[in-house]
Amino acid sequence: MRYSVGIDIGATKILAGLVREDGTVVHRVRRTTPFDSRDGVVETTCEMVREVVLFGQTQDCCPAGIGVGTAGQVNFAEGIVVSGTPNIRDWTGVKLGELLSASANLPVWVDNDVNAHLLAEVSIGVAAGRQNVLMLALGTGVGGAACNESGIVRGTWGGACEFGHISVDFQGPACNCGSRGCLELYASGTGIARMMRQRLGIDATDDSRWIDAPSVFEAARAGDASARAVIADMIGALSTACISLIHTFNPQMIVLGGGVMEQGPWLFESLRKRIGQQGMPSLVGATEVVCAKFGADAGLIGAALQPFVYQCGWMRSEGHDD
Repeated sequence: MRYSVGIDIGATKILAGLVREDGTVVHRVRRTTPFDSRDGVVETTCEMVREVVLFGQTQDCCPAGIGVGTAGQVNFAEGIVVSGTPNIRDWTGVKLGELLSASANLPVWVDNDVNAHLLAEVSIGVAAGRQNVLMLALGTGVGGAACNESGIVRGTWGGACEFGHISVDFQGPACNCGSRGCLELYASGTGIARMMRQRLGIDATDDSRWIDAPSVFEAARAGDASARAVIADMIGALSTACISLIHTFNPQMIVLGGGVMEQGPWLFESLRKRIGQQGMPSLVGATEVVCAKFGADAGLIGAALQPFVYQCGWMRSEGHDD
């Protein structure tokens, strides 16, 4: 059995682990993301990699390489974070692959975190055996990814599949990307909380009444009319985006992941019904809409699979030879 080091860099936490090629996490390390400094993030990540590699050596499990999934837009071929997340200061232009490779003396692959999650699903998850697959990850924001017969779809330099910034209402609220009515404003955790606060007339700067997505779902299940209206809007926006993606890509499957989707089968059934009613029958009828297999460890596992996929030829992809 072969092993690699997986790293999942997010706005609030960094996960690193020793992972087997079947996706089993043998050992894991977790640190709070030092979001106020790019150097702090890099140094923390390097320290975590050293810790994981050392553990592997004590178990005679030498990693084949390092795979990283990070928030932000990534130039996969060069291992550079081209455009970072605003939740990590100065996380733009970071030559992450080069820095980690020099520190650990191992080959390194760096990709966007949702690309890494999709890689896990198409390699050993719910989409195994499929070639044309889309993914939406609904968490604090909404991330997207796609793969086809050639591998992960990245566009010219890695900025493809920003599905969270598909507009579902061109007259909707302004988004921080510069557009209006983006899916992220309705279907992310922060978007659901925003809509609930708006319905209750709570000012965005008022921290005295805490509202988050789980509390909105809980209130909806309890019969609260405002919460139910918010969830209905969320399902409407998400189904509209999914239909547009199906009409554009004609995928075999759409995989939905992230914390927002962990509310039970009812949410998926409502979404599937809406898609089936409003989409072009020839296209939506042929597309499966499923829940992701991997939960909290999705980014870690997907990142760790990169050395096996790209170095050993599990899947063709741009940027590295099989």
